Amino acid sequence: MARRRVPGDFDPRLILGGLIVVSFLLALIDGRTTSPLAGIRGAATTILSPMQNLAFNISSPAVSFFGDWSEVGSKDERIEALKAENDALRRQMNGSADARRRAKELDSLLNIAGLGNFRIVPARVMSIGSASGFGSTALIDVGSADGIKENMTVIAGPGMVGRVLSVSEHSATVVLIVDATSTVGARVAGTGQVGFLTGTGRPHQLQLEFLDATAKVKVGDRLVSYGVKDGIFIPGVPLGTVTKVRAAQGTNSQLAFVDPFADITALDLVGVIVNKPRTDPRDSLLPEPVPTPTVTVTVTVAPGDGAFAVTTTPAAAPVTATQTGKKK
Repeated sequence: MARRRVPGDFDPRLILGGLIVVSFLLALIDGRTTSPLAGIRGAATTILSPMQNLAFNISSPAVSFFGDWSEVGSKDERIEALKAENDALRRQMNGSADARRRAKELDSLLNIAGLGNFRIVPARVMSIGSASGFGSTALIDVGSADGIKENMTVIAGPGMVGRVLSVSEHSATVVLIVDATSTVGARVAGTGQVGFLTGTGRPHQLQLEFLDATAKVKVGDRLVSYGVKDGIFIPGVPLGTVTKVRAAQGTNSQLAFVDPFADITALDLVGVIVNKPRTDPRDSLLPEPVPTPTVTVTVTVAPGDGAFAVTTTPAAAPVTATQTGKKK
């Protein structure tokens, strides 16, 4: 049974149609440059803004959460890509530094070989340890296929490393000069005093004993290998610097301790000398000595009480003493 309309009822379709027409007219009027609805719109904005802000504050965390959740995969991928790029850049920087270091070592090695007229076979040190009853040895990556033979002298850029002990086709074992069984004929640069330089098993300490009991040596003296007829080691190769001198026990002769030029703990690129030069290079292969810093001493006398103060200043001049003030 159809519902009867009573006075005051409105058809919803008429209301909807009326709202559409009013909306159209309002949009048309508001599109003009000067709109009579500006005041009405401003008042509506003032009234509705608090409600809009409240609705935004309530909905914003949820919208942000779902937005971030939708981008989790892409952000993780970007983070991983940045990490990979950073790692690659770090490897490139480390590789460049390592390449520069190796180039410097090779340049130093070729320099000493050129000055000494040595023909060398460059080699990389694969390991350092002990082998065949020797306490200090190194394994290098060249062998008989490269012309390497037993007892050939092995050098680094700064100086002597040792001698070849045994050889296989593509590798060789080197006895280092710091080994306790190693002995090298040595000569003091400048004075010509000769003796025997023996390893102690310590990487920075060799021991020198002279043939002549009256021979004298001092801290800072430098040594090169001494050429002996039918000897094993090539002559003129830098050995090390004297760091300490004391009297040999029970004798009047001196006993010196020497720090080798080649850092045995950090060997990487070395060269095996495969020929004997026609002439002894003597002292020409020694590195330039490092100047020892000197100290200036200043003595200041305080007037009146005779007290004084001493100050020291590093300088490149001989030690001096200066007195200032007057003593009563």
